[in-house]
Amino acid sequence: MNKFIENLINRYGVLQPIADTLNAAAEAWINCALTGGKILTAGNGGSACDAEHITGELLKGFMKKR
Repeated sequence: MNKFIENLINRYGVLQPIADTLNAAAEAWINCALTGGKILTAGNGGSACDAEHITGELLKGFMKKR
């Protein structure tokens, strides 16, 4: 399991039932980014703000230069 997902599950135990799904999603995003793919986000209302926020996080360098 991805160490970041494992850390997330340790911090928020309520996510344990979907740990495999979260890990699969993380791996899909990582593979997409590594192969030059495109990650699209979308939402309506508050979910649009969440989509914009995660996009900003992915585009900026917060752990290492991107």
